[in-house]
Amino acid sequence: MMSRVDADGDGNVDFDEFRACFANVPLASLEVIAKQWTSLGSIEVGDIAPPIPPKGMPVWIFLLAGGCAGVAARTATAPLEKIKIVAQTGGGKASPSLYT
Repeated sequence: MMSRVDADGDGNVDFDEFRACFANVPLASLEVIAKQWTSLGSIEVGDIAPPIPPKGMPVWIFLLAGGCAGVAARTATAPLEKIKIVAQTGGGKASPSLYT
């Protein structure tokens, strides 16, 4: 998919390449852009992409829900990541400062 968007083949998609790829998208809604983006790939994702945000939901509620989900996910995984990193760098020995 990226190779179809990256016209000059440098491994980066600049604004002109992005604009050229999506120039024939009639509406600038996230749903239409998601459909266009998935149509570039070789993987079948179905006929239509789900609406982003769902119809009838204000964008600010959609963004607030995503932000809350991100905070909850980070809060749940950060302590486990710290334990993993300390175990990897400390040779597997638990240090007393692990829980402080």
